[in-house]
Amino acid sequence: MPWLSKRSGRPAAVLASWAILALGAALFAARAAPDLPNGPEGFDPAAWILFLGWLPQLNGLADFASIGLTRWCLRWGLPGGLGRALAAAAVDLIGAAFAFFALGAALILMIGYAVPQTGVPILPLDVAFAELRETPERH
Repeated sequence: MPWLSKRSGRPAAVLASWAILALGAALFAARAAPDLPNGPEGFDPAAWILFLGWLPQLNGLADFASIGLTRWCLRWGLPGGLGRALAAAAVDLIGAAFAFFALGAALILMIGYAVPQTGVPILPLDVAFAELRETPERH
């Protein structure tokens, strides 16, 4: 789709739109996963679709936004002296922390609330957190 990016004059908006469309398609596929044939024991198609389809795309969007913010901070901070460079570095650090915590929250929300049509969560969070509290030496 490079021609669409060039034709629109806003390549970042076109790429972000395609990424959001792909995220929606992966979520739709995970929701319809119980209709897929099951493979070997323990194979959950919905979990595979979400972990190999949805999360990498979400990570790609976060990387795209993070590199865009970093480039903007470099363009804004470098020609302005030390004070503006430190302010730009602080803005970039806050943006990176926000992206990190947003990805962590998205992972937890996806595991806890993306329930396939079977009605069984991929991993019940209360069980996972209880196991972490009970056996901290294993982890």
